[in-house]
Formats: sequence, structure tokens, C-alpha cells
Amino acid sequence: EKNTQGHVLVVMLAYMIIRKLAQAWNKFDLEVEEGIDQLSTLCSMEVIVKDQDSCLRIPRPREKSRQLLKALDIRMPVVLPHRDFPDNHKNKTAKTEKSSYIYRKLTPYYSMRLGVNIR
Repeated sequence: EKNTQGHVLVVMLAYMIIRKLAQAWNKFDLEVEEGIDQLSTLCSMEVIVKDQDSCLRIPRPREKSRQLLKALDIRMPVVLPHRDFPDNHKNKTAKTEKSSYIYRKLTPYYSMRLGVNIR
């Protein structure tokens, strides 16, 4: 019974997401699946700072992806902390702290330079 309830919950959430996407994208001549395929082209680039850890830089999306995101009122961040999951857990805290440090340092720079507000 719990499995059935969980399945119904997941299906209903998926239905609600699809409806929301269809409503937001109704002015575009595309199906929800096509919009999701278009958004799957979004990517990130790893930026490695000398003698530091790295962060992930998100390039400017293609025009169609920007339109789809704008219709959903979604603003993409410019940078994200890079989360490396090493096998040994000893270095995990140190790497996370370095990633957070780089994120805190680069976020204002990219926000100011590109005129983007990062939530």
C-alpha cells in the first residue's frame, strides 16, 4: 500500500510539473518534451583557480533556452561551487571549504561583471 501511495504521489507531481511547463511554454510552438530536450543542452565548465580548488561556471544559455527559462521566471546562476566526492572522507571537508571559498569570491565578480543577480 505504501508503494502504491508513493507511486501515485510521484505520478501526480510529474503531472503537475508537465502542466506548469505546458502553461508557461504555450506561446512557443513546441511540446513539453521538446522544451526539456532544449534545456538539456545547458552545461557547466569547470574553472580551476591556480593553487586552489575549482568551481563550475555556467555559460550563457542559447537563445531558445533563455526564452524557455524566462517563461518559467528562472534565472540561472553564473557560478556554482564544485562538489568533488572523493573516495576518502578525510579531504572532503577541506575540499568543500575551498569550493565554498571560491564560490564566495567569484560570485560577486561575475554578478558585477555580467550584470546578473544570483539568488
